[in-house]
Amino acid sequence: MTSVSQENLRKLAIEAEAGGDYQAACGHLEEALRLGFDEDLALDLSRLLRLNKEEDQAYALIKALPDLFSRDKVLEEYGQVLAANNFLIEALQVKHLTEGEVDFPVLPADKKEQEKILLAFRKKQAVSQSQYEQLLKLDLPTYLAFARSLLLDPLANYALRLAVCEDLVKLGVKEEMQVMIVTQRFISYSLVDFLSTSFRYFLFASARLVCLTRQQILVY
Repeated sequence: MTSVSQENLRKLAIEAEAGGDYQAACGHLEEALRLGFDEDLALDLSRLLRLNKEEDQAYALIKALPDLFSRDKVLEEYGQVLAANNFLIEALQVKHLTEGEVDFPVLPADKKEQEKILLAFRKKQAVSQSQYEQLLKLDLPTYLAFARSLLLDPLANYALRLAVCEDLVKLGVKEEMQVMIVTQRFISYSLVDFLSTSFRYFLFASARLVCLTRQQILVY
């Protein structure tokens, strides 16, 4: 339940939105959320961030919600956010994980933008979470081709390769893929088998056992 102060800030946000000042409207709702979390306020802020062409911030906000699937209102906004970001790969993951029950109409980025994403990605030695998320804008054939090449790259960051494997499983990819690991050349794994032995820990050439999480993509 929202407080009186939060409701007053919501009213200010409504007035600012009506006047076309989306930046000010977002500011009012951000201040309201600082006073205490409320899911409806968060959904209103996500919508306004999309209107203000800050869809990346809307994505960060919606993904921080504790449950994206129980409320129709939350699920609808989640789909809108994915569409605004062109995150087709995540939309396909949701479709697979929900066995087709949730099928968001999301388009990938255009071909030129996809080429720019891949080119920029290959030039980076360290990749942040937000940079990794740009891969979600690829169409499925392009994403799969990129994943195959990454898993065979001996210089690729191991945490990054694990993150890609995790996302491939979420897509429902069942084919065996070749993976370059440590001192061995090529080993074919089903992705599920690879993750079952490697999702939490991966043995580096130095024989150190390092705990990996999705947030540790930006390493080494």
